[in-house]
Amino acid sequence: MSRKEPIHLPAEIIRIITEYLVAEDPAGVLNLARTSKTNYFYCQPAIQSAVKSLIFHDIKIAIPRPRRKADLKGIVNRLVKRLKAADTFDCVRRVFIAHPKLLQAKSPFDTTRFYEEEDEWRQPCLSTLLSFNRVDKHTTQYGQWLETPLRRHPREYRKCDQGLPSELYEPVAKLIEILPSVTDVIWTWSPSVTPCILDVLHRKKPQCGLHLDYFFGEYVFDRDTLNVMWHSSPSLQSIRIGPDSHNFRGSFAQRERLLRSVIGAPNLKELRLSRNEKAPNIRSENEHLSEKLSLEALHFESTSSFDDDILYGWSHYIDLSTLQTLKIHGRLNGDDLFNGRSQLNRTFPYLRALRLNISSDELRPAEFYESVNNFLHTLPQLTELELDGWHSMINIESLVAYHGPSLGRLKLLNPAAWQFVNEKEIRLINRACPLLEELGVPLNRSQNELGLYRALASIRNLRSLYIHYEILPFQVHEASRVKMTSSNESVSSHTNMPLDDPSFDEFQSQPCERVDYQEHQLRNGHVERIIVDSIIDQKLASEIFQVIADAKPLGSIKLNNLTISVSGSNYGHSISMLVDTFGKSWYVRHINASSRGRGLLIMAEEIQSAEENAGGYGLIPESIEPIFRRAFPEQQHLQRLETRQPRKTSKKLGTKRQDEMGPSTWKHHLRAAVPAWSPRSSTSRNKRREKISLRSGKASWGMLIE
Repeated sequence: MSRKEPIHLPAEIIRIITEYLVAEDPAGVLNLARTSKTNYFYCQPAIQSAVKSLIFHDIKIAIPRPRRKADLKGIVNRLVKRLKAADTFDCVRRVFIAHPKLLQAKSPFDTTRFYEEEDEWRQPCLSTLLSFNRVDKHTTQYGQWLETPLRRHPREYRKCDQGLPSELYEPVAKLIEILPSVTDVIWTWSPSVTPCILDVLHRKKPQCGLHLDYFFGEYVFDRDTLNVMWHSSPSLQSIRIGPDSHNFRGSFAQRERLLRSVIGAPNLKELRLSRNEKAPNIRSENEHLSEKLSLEALHFESTSSFDDDILYGWSHYIDLSTLQTLKIHGRLNGDDLFNGRSQLNRTFPYLRALRLNISSDELRPAEFYESVNNFLHTLPQLTELELDGWHSMINIESLVAYHGPSLGRLKLLNPAAWQFVNEKEIRLINRACPLLEELGVPLNRSQNELGLYRALASIRNLRSLYIHYEILPFQVHEASRVKMTSSNESVSSHTNMPLDDPSFDEFQSQPCERVDYQEHQLRNGHVERIIVDSIIDQKLASEIFQVIADAKPLGSIKLNNLTISVSGSNYGHSISMLVDTFGKSWYVRHINASSRGRGLLIMAEEIQSAEENAGGYGLIPESIEPIFRRAFPEQQHLQRLETRQPRKTSKKLGTKRQDEMGPSTWKHHLRAAVPAWSPRSSTSRNKRREKISLRSGKASWGMLIE
């Protein structure tokens, strides 16, 4: 395939394009400049402005601890000096007024560290912004900018309430006032926004939106605390409601006052609810809601169960027909949610992004999946679709034929029992979804997935990929995936399952205690294969990423990141226990290339640390240990981490070994070689193919434990 010749545009047109890109998409200026020497010459005057727009697009003001009140003025003054030195006041679009320590904690109640040093804002490195693709996340709504909000410990809210007097926020208000192009103020500091900042937004910055996150704790329902200016504020555009403290439930009167304050915001566009709770019913006879909220986005963030009554309760205050985004993270209760009078059985004429969780601990009836499939075909064409608990009865061919032309994100993860996509369906997605940039699919872990990886690589615009490996008992379950519903439970419990495999030796043919499949006991050979399939180490995760990235067609978008997870279905058997014991999840991405561009640097990071792992490599179940030892004899020295005796080493050598043995990060340098079967390879034009073998199973285990 020959490379297309660049289109030569007049200098005047290029200048008009660069002026637009500097304001709307600064990274586009850098991309345009790299297309040709001519374009680089004409883009050169705008490159400096584009770089400034990228680096200073967001600024952060970390409010100091209450006992260090005087520091706030100094923090703002130092920030103003940086902006003045770079002449970038007009580049700032968003101001984050934040807690000094926002945590991505292991749990909301992690008590290890509350504060670190004051987190003053520093301008980020340009290569960091570009390599992580963060420039694409410049949006006007806080919820879209950050899909998973950072957490802090609930006790930190009380410290905020002890905070600074309103007059001490004057430097922050003055800074917002002198920023000519600011469009958003994101407040994550305390329950109430100070009057001086709201006054600036109302009088001087009417075009600037206010976004509230981590909004209240138990103390916030005091009447005086709630009597703040953000009630019915015309600047309020998005808000997240709900305490982080799981043991708190406000009274009806408290929740009613909160609801009234939200309903009164005339320009509210996005509402995020941290709990799947019913809206309080305002019973005042003298008050009637003349107009419902016309929201664009509604999120139910909790992963707990979700009843139709919840959506029905909020429909009294929200006009659901205006929604453009609806995301429900909790499991949908009941099998008739898309029939009859359900709120989900209605029209959403403007909906563009949808997330539903249709997973269940039990098999659902076929009629349920048919109703979900019918519901998806009543919606307008979506740009984003996420289905947790996907089942093959929700036919991919008809789904992408209907929504495919507009889809930019499609995620079919955490599938129902024994559900995974095949190579044919991936190629259907490729042909039907020309705009697809983010894809999540479940795959069957068979140690022979090269065809699936090539199919995934054929998606030209794919930037982010999520692979969910479904671990199935090898050569045991042969029922059709479509038939795996509660209506056909006999399929999953038939008595003629081929438990005996002629390739098994005497040890592998023995039944394994405590590992069952329906009413049948699996053999040691099946358990060994499940263990091997569950193990994906850092090196294998990086090689999977490399294979897909290298197979991308010439001129296509580069694959930026890959997320890998494994699971074993828990319907009527204990395979999930094995998978949780040996499986790991990985986030693999490109980082800056090595010096002079002679190599490709890929980083694989463990998503879940070893301390959080449900099982862990040092906690092998006693009944499984003989199988593991036989399959991996080189790991006889495996022992619990806490029982190991540390060796005496020098401080320098100890630091080096600690860096090399870090469990969460592993860097792997790969040569910039192109497989022969890649469309970019010259040999592929001669129809020559070179088989690529991935290290899997036993070969990859050597990288797990040193």
